[in-house]
Amino acid sequence: MASEALFLLLKLNLAAGAAILAVLAMRATIRSWFGARVAYALWLAVPAAAVAVVLPAREIMVDAAAKAPAVVSQGAVAKAWLAAPLPVDARLDPSLLILAAWATGVLLALTVLVWRQAAFMGSLGRLRRETKGVFRSGAVATGPAIIGAVWPKLILPRDFEARFDAEEREMVLAHERVHLRRLDPAINGFAALAQCLNWFNPLIHLATHTMRIDQELACDAAVMAEFPKARRRYAEAILKTQIASLSLPLGCYWPALGAHPLKQRIAMLKRGLPDKRRMAAGALVAAAACLSSGCIIWVAQPLGEIQASAVPASRAQEKLNAKLLSAAWRGNLSGAEAAIASGADVNARTGDGTTALVIVTRAEDMRILDLLLEHGADPNLRVAGEGAALVAAAKRGHAGAAAALLAHGADVNVMTVEEGTPLATAVRTGHLEVVKHLAESGADVNLESPPPAMWNVFKVKHSPLWFAVNGDHDSIAQYLRSKGAVM
Repeated sequence: MASEALFLLLKLNLAAGAAILAVLAMRATIRSWFGARVAYALWLAVPAAAVAVVLPAREIMVDAAAKAPAVVSQGAVAKAWLAAPLPVDARLDPSLLILAAWATGVLLALTVLVWRQAAFMGSLGRLRRETKGVFRSGAVATGPAIIGAVWPKLILPRDFEARFDAEEREMVLAHERVHLRRLDPAINGFAALAQCLNWFNPLIHLATHTMRIDQELACDAAVMAEFPKARRRYAEAILKTQIASLSLPLGCYWPALGAHPLKQRIAMLKRGLPDKRRMAAGALVAAAACLSSGCIIWVAQPLGEIQASAVPASRAQEKLNAKLLSAAWRGNLSGAEAAIASGADVNARTGDGTTALVIVTRAEDMRILDLLLEHGADPNLRVAGEGAALVAAAKRGHAGAAAALLAHGADVNVMTVEEGTPLATAVRTGHLEVVKHLAESGADVNLESPPPAMWNVFKVKHSPLWFAVNGDHDSIAQYLRSKGAVM
């Protein structure tokens, strides 16, 4: 849904922005203490923070006696998290407009990226292939440089041999080989794509520009480690390097809008390289920064709550419950019967809060499902994933499981945080047979549900008919209208 995508984009930018600010604050100090290569490695904290956002959030078990019932009435759910000052009309959903504006910006940013890349390539003149992956430019000013992201090419200026002597050429080419060995072209391509997707975030653009400067300084440090006695000659080679007036989005080159490399690169060469012990310490610092970035972002996400039993099970009871859950996973009817006969709790949960009833509902194992229901399994328990067993059945189109759950007292209009109502879930997933069964069992065809996410930044709710129309489920939409459904 549009609101889900926008909120995920917002969370990614907030997490990445926090990591970027931290790296910007540390990079100069880290470079002075541990060298340019460690400062460049710090930028791994930014993708680490972004990845942490999309990882599943932590869940906690909540004492059933201390919490309100997990499956509650529509009014209680509205108070808990779906309440809004005024419902937002689906036809005026602002998230769709914002998403359209974002997508337009992405297309424009990609167009600019292609234009900038083409302009830089045009400034090189005619390219002549010399060896595999190495080309000679028709221009004098630009190069050497790495061009491209997926299949990078080394571009040499037309006057490469005249401008640099043999030793200088060896060190300049060593610099470019470091870029290729460390996959810097692919990294820069990923950064350029991130700029396009997050065109509205100035921190992303600043981070990409600064990261590429650190990348060049890190390559200089690697060259100095390879040629420790040629610092002066390398500085002289830098003096002969021409800086292009055009930026290179896909490739490795000193940023066109950055300061001339003399100031930063020569200053770094004067300082020399850190010893092995300091480099090792710096590597640990960079690893700790990246790990901390991801952990902090992940821990900061809201906790999910799973209802737990108020009375802790004994060790013997836990073993019986484990046997029942295992039998449910494996579809072992005789094992489930034996576990129940020995006293297993039919409402036992796995570590993540999933009940045996939900396990067999997802698989539509009617033999064990009927067994559990006949022995008192509660179809209205709050569970992990879909939120309720009936929603799990509706999501997968398991009409038989849905019928059995309803026959044993499942709430046909249960409102779950994760998916909304069973009817809305069946409509979204296009299961007409389940939709019909739910409607004939008393489901409210006009009961609005939120999008299927823990987050809904605009507090939007939609009717089942809205989900059918916007999901192109024409037959379901026609059926709902026959039952009196409205948008």
